[in-house]
This record gives sequence, C-alpha cells and structure tokens, in this order.
Amino acid sequence: MVLIAAFTIQMHAQENSHPPSEAPLVLTGAIPLPNVKGRIDHFGLDATHNRLFVSALGNDTEEIIGISAQTVIHSISGVPTPQGVVYSQETNKVFVGSDEGKLYVYNGTTFDLIGSIDFGG
Repeated sequence: MVLIAAFTIQMHAQENSHPPSEAPLVLTGAIPLPNVKGRIDHFGLDATHNRLFVSALGNDTEEIIGISAQTVIHSISGVPTPQGVVYSQETNKVFVGSDEGKLYVYNGTTFDLIGSIDFGG
C-alpha cells in the first residue's frame, strides 16, 4: 500500500513538472575489470587525480581505475569483502571498510597498507 501511494504521488508530480533541462545519463563507454570475479559495489571518487575506487566484494579487492586512461591502474588485495571506500585528499589516504569490522588505511599514492583499525565485526 505504501509503495502504491508513493508511486501515485511520483506520477502526479511528474505530470506537473517541467521537462528536465539536461538529457538523462547516457552510456559513453565501459572499462573492463578482467581480473575481478564476482560482484562489485561501493564506489569512491578522487576527483583531484581522476581516479575511481571500486570495491570488488567477490574478489576481496579494491580496484583503482584511472578515469582518463579508462583502465585499472592498481588493485589492492586482502580486504575481506570491502564494504565502502573513501579517498581523503587532505591526508592522501584511502580508507576501505570490510564486512569483518576492520577499516584499512592505505597510502593514496603507493597504495601501501599504513595500518588497520579493528572495530570488531
């Protein structure tokens, strides 16, 4: 019942709204992840260095993609089911959470492991 009401409200709102001023998102390309097996999820962006961080849950890796080059530039292994990723420009560190309750901290240039914090999972 809640879904139907929400759907009806959404449809009514769309009928009375102005058309969007910009076109919807359009697929412009694909970047292969040849060494990734299983599911991917959780993305992080480093806009300064034009990198995208992709959590490969089934692979236990964090994939770093060079957006301009449209290729994988590095792969961080050993993160059990990565559950979130963020890049800090201020500290030049990559923070990756795992489903085991650990937060892994990596150097944002070399991707060397700096340390981890166990929050208990």
